[in-house]
Amino acid sequence: MDKKIDKFLFILGMIFTFLTAILQIFINIHLYNLKKYIYLAFYFIIFIYWLKDKNFKFKYFLIYTLISFYFNFSLTTPFSVVFTRTFLEFFSISDLSRNILLTLVIGTTNTFITSFIYQFLKIKSHSNNP
Repeated sequence: MDKKIDKFLFILGMIFTFLTAILQIFINIHLYNLKKYIYLAFYFIIFIYWLKDKNFKFKYFLIYTLISFYFNFSLTTPFSVVFTRTFLEFFSISDLSRNILLTLVIGTTNTFITSFIYQFLKIKSHSNNP
């Protein structure tokens, strides 16, 4: 239990990040709508994963869910605006390429953060469990 990130969540997050990037190429849907449905499936799988761990208390899972929602939904827009204004304005790339690059950067960052938080709270829950 001395891992820093949860391996399952990290791999799952990277799969969903690349899936979102690939779907942006083939499907002409607004990025927010696509991301919303992908995250819905992602959190459903995390919920099933949590149900399998009997020692992970609901209180800690609720804390994880709230923090994860905050990072995935609230910080995505400010980060994409700052990233677009500071970095991508200097390069002449298409909107599709910019969206894919944003998806990969934001998805990878969120994957690291959420898998670290999940692992931290899982360790905390298991240590408080008698």
